[in-house]
Amino acid sequence: MVTLLVLQLLYGFSANFVPGIAVVFEKMVLTTPAVMDGEVWRLASYGLLHSLINPMHLVFNAMVLFFFGRDLEQRWGWWRFLLFVLLGVIAGGVAVVASRLLGIGTGAAIGISGACEALVVTWALSNRDREVMLFFLAPVKGIWLIAFAIGMWMLDAVSLSEISAAAHFGGIVFGAAAWLVLARKNRIRLFADDLLVFLHVKKKARLTIVPKGPDRWVH
Repeated sequence: MVTLLVLQLLYGFSANFVPGIAVVFEKMVLTTPAVMDGEVWRLASYGLLHSLINPMHLVFNAMVLFFFGRDLEQRWGWWRFLLFVLLGVIAGGVAVVASRLLGIGTGAAIGISGACEALVVTWALSNRDREVMLFFLAPVKGIWLIAFAIGMWMLDAVSLSEISAAAHFGGIVFGAAAWLVLARKNRIRLFADDLLVFLHVKKKARLTIVPKGPDRWVH
């Protein structure tokens, strides 16, 4: 978060006062034509910069990193966490380029939102029964954060805002894929069982207390 803040201040300062230096930062912004011309570093570097028009772009992403990233970083370690963030940014960038090649997107993006979406999805799948305060107001279970992320992505996709729905989509897909890779088979099976129960396809198993037998153990 400190790195993002420092780079954003330098980016804004150069754009407003030293236009010559701003060219360096412009080389970090993701644009499909530049990537197709071989500037593949933009698939990762765009995540280090945020909108100069809307400061809340950086603030909201920093909040996601703080509230969801800390937990995953403690579980995985700092270098695995940074690798996850990097891959989430790249996944978002690939989705942006792909959407442009398909003719359904602008093909440009800036910000670490792709990795943030991946963090939310992976955290939610790993903590589906853990309660969180959505917008500090509504208590919801972690699993509902996925529905919220998908809903926001759909709204972004049909809105006229500058938010890149493609980058968010790439992050959501990567977050789900990362969880499938990291999760153990029994966790995947339990999640599938919970989904079937939620869809009323399967009844939830009940815990039955069996009276203690002649030995001292309860079976």
